[in-house]
Amino acid sequence: MDTNKNFNNSASQTRTTGSSQPPSYQQPYQSPIPPQAPPKKMSANSKGCLIAAIIVIVLIVIVAIMMGPSGNPSLVAPSELTVTAKSTPTPTVTQKSNIEILSDSTRISPSGDYRYIVGEVKNNGTAEKSVKIIATIYDKNEKVIDTDTAYANKVPAGETRPFEFMIVYSDQYDHYKLQIGN
Repeated sequence: MDTNKNFNNSASQTRTTGSSQPPSYQQPYQSPIPPQAPPKKMSANSKGCLIAAIIVIVLIVIVAIMMGPSGNPSLVAPSELTVTAKSTPTPTVTQKSNIEILSDSTRISPSGDYRYIVGEVKNNGTAEKSVKIIATIYDKNEKVIDTDTAYANKVPAGETRPFEFMIVYSDQYDHYKLQIGN
């Protein structure tokens, strides 16, 4: 006799042969997760691009750190500058040994915690010189409320260098005077 096989309903499977063994209709096991291709290896060109991108990111971070409060003020984004419209008397500048302060200005940090005095010195001498600049901060009664020192190192003869002071901001601040130190 033949066997009635219905793959849609396993309960209706009957065996009419005289064997006492149950029929084996097991299908091979199939995982519900589809097979995946092995991970692709990066080409040498891709590795080079990845390394270059990492180097660029590291350089950007280093430049950002260097451009913090003590960075070159000429490279600070204009949106970060806060210029005060306070009438400040022109600072008194003392010139020593052919060193001249060409310019100076002030700004308040974006956080409002610091006042920056930035400027540029020129070596009018004939030899390279390191320059010490002293800032004296006064209140409106001419009382000294702070002093600070900045340096412009190894200024070649005839050349200019920037300087910057970062002073904790005070409401007592009224004006400042700069002088060249020894």
